[in-house]
Amino acid sequence: MASKVNIAKAKYLRISPFKVRRIANEIVKKSVLEAEAYLSVLPNKGALALKKVIHSARTNFMSNNTEIDEEDLIVNKILIDAGSTYKRYHPISRGRAQSILKRTCHIFVEIGTKKEEEKEITEKKEKALRQKQLKIKRLKQKINKEINNGAKSKSNRP
Repeated sequence: MASKVNIAKAKYLRISPFKVRRIANEIVKKSVLEAEAYLSVLPNKGALALKKVIHSARTNFMSNNTEIDEEDLIVNKILIDAGSTYKRYHPISRGRAQSILKRTCHIFVEIGTKKEEEKEITEKKEKALRQKQLKIKRLKQKINKEINNGAKSKSNRP
């Protein structure tokens, strides 16, 4: 059986990563279908780029995992990294030049199923609970030792 997580990426997009991150932070942990519907309504250039990458990840996932329903897919992670910066110059007065930075970005989208996400969360909670129980057990043992040592030292006094 194929993996339950799929990654899609778009590199060297001619848009600033700051503009794309603003939109990306709103759709993390949402359903893939909800995210695509939300992005199709937004007028931003970054929304269109994100929608294309999410759509690509979804179609790749569905082609590799035919038994999973589209409604179970969620956006696990979105990373927006800065790409290379194109440097251009604009002439200004007195023979000087003003630099213009044309930024690019890389978009990485990871999608998976809701069930896997819930399993990971429950596993983390169970692990944390086991660690707390172990700490409590050790503290109880330590307290019992101290109580026993204190009772012995009192009984040894004349």
